[in-house]
Amino acid sequence: MRKHLAALLSLLVAAMLVAGCASGSAPTSSPSQPESTEPDSTAEAEITKPDSADEVAAASDDAANTNSESEESESLKAIREEIASDGTMGAVWYLGMYEGDIASDDFDAWLSAITYEDGTPLLDRYPFMADITAKASIEGSDIYCLVPAHAGDSVSICEWLYSTSEDGQWSEEAGTTFYSSDTGEPVLIQASAGEFNPNFAVTLHDTDERIFDSHLFVLSGRDGKLVLPAGENGKALLTDLSPYVY
Repeated sequence: MRKHLAALLSLLVAAMLVAGCASGSAPTSSPSQPESTEPDSTAEAEITKPDSADEVAAASDDAANTNSESEESESLKAIREEIASDGTMGAVWYLGMYEGDIASDDFDAWLSAITYEDGTPLLDRYPFMADITAKASIEGSDIYCLVPAHAGDSVSICEWLYSTSEDGQWSEEAGTTFYSSDTGEPVLIQASAGEFNPNFAVTLHDTDERIFDSHLFVLSGRDGKLVLPAGENGKALLTDLSPYVY
């Protein structure tokens, strides 16, 4: 009997040991983490190289030229269109004689009193002329206005000198430049036409690569009108819009 009980007890102990092993937790690995879709905070940011100084300057010049053209008055645009239609390099006016300072208010009043032969006031026909800020002055009382064909054309005006050598040789040469611009803006000029020897000369380079150098604005002794610069074909390089009253 005791033997049977001992055998039964041994079986019960063995069964309990097997059940304990079966219910024991087996070691598990951590679940794998999904790959992050967030950008790497340590990634190097893309660097944009700034424009060079030349590129910045060129962009500024282009913007300035565009603004300059867009700010031109309608009457100035109309003159440039007329010049383009004529195929010339610009327009010129001989306005007469004024003894005072062209920067004064009195000059503005004098300008507004100029009329054409048909009675049309100069400033009614060309209103932009009242707003011209570029003024070139040298000794004299003859007044001119010059408008290049394009914004961006280059104009220079210099003193024109005359001399006679000891042996009687006559000579002429350019003197000091008293006005220079590469914006193509209209300019009023006060100088001396002289009887036949003006004391100034004009040089114009346009954006179409045409040029005339050191032209003297002489008033013709035949009809009193301006003698204009001419091209190789003899065609005038400027459009004369002067309000001649004679």
